[in-house]
Amino acid sequence: MFYVVRVNAAVAGLGIDPQRVPANLRQFAQALGKSMGATPQETALMLISQLPLHMHSAADIKVASLWIAEGRIRRDNPAIEEAIHNLGWNL
Repeated sequence: MFYVVRVNAAVAGLGIDPQRVPANLRQFAQALGKSMGATPQETALMLISQLPLHMHSAADIKVASLWIAEGRIRRDNPAIEEAIHNLGWNL
């Protein structure tokens, strides 16, 4: 339960309203992230990278950069690198 709340908070922290993300996609990403041992911030990043451009373009790259610096997003995970690439970010 807490993991779901923390993922939703991380999505919001990136500047995306979690309620605008389709519930089935949100639930799938939360379950997958938890099973992978991903942090809530990593799961949020992977989730928003799967959203259409008009939605994920609102995401705040500065927040993701801060989370990387704080160790909340680990760059050694190939799924994270793919998410960053899908977002078109140069971190």
